[in-house]
Amino acid sequence: MRYGFTGSRYINPLHHPKLDEVLFAHMDGTEYTTGGAVGVDTYVLRRMKVIVPEALHRVCLPEYGPDWDNEYLKLADEVIKVPDTMKHPHRSRNAAILDHSDVLLAFPLHDEGHGQSKRSGTWMTIRMARQRRIPIVLTILDRSA
Repeated sequence: MRYGFTGSRYINPLHHPKLDEVLFAHMDGTEYTTGGAVGVDTYVLRRMKVIVPEALHRVCLPEYGPDWDNEYLKLADEVIKVPDTMKHPHRSRNAAILDHSDVLLAFPLHDEGHGQSKRSGTWMTIRMARQRRIPIVLTILDRSA
């Protein structure tokens, strides 16, 4: 199974138990792909590299621009610099995550009806996964945590 991840950049240690609950339920993966941003992406990479070291751990980053979190990129088995083929580097990066995903595990801080969901990269990725009919495990993180 190939798992892709998307989630908020604004997590804190109070979110970790909920994240861990979902991650531990998905230890059957052969590949884990994140977008490399600080927050859920780097948390997932750090945790899953230890929990499932035999799996392939991949990070997809926009081709140009600053690397998201260089400190953790070295943990990845593969880093893909994604060219901007969609006139939006983050949309192209999100599409690349989905290209490597059988299931998307998504961790937004708010539901889709919230006003911020329109500008959220996490919700962009969720909507793209729906269009591709990729199954989604959606876990709304507690914004007040």
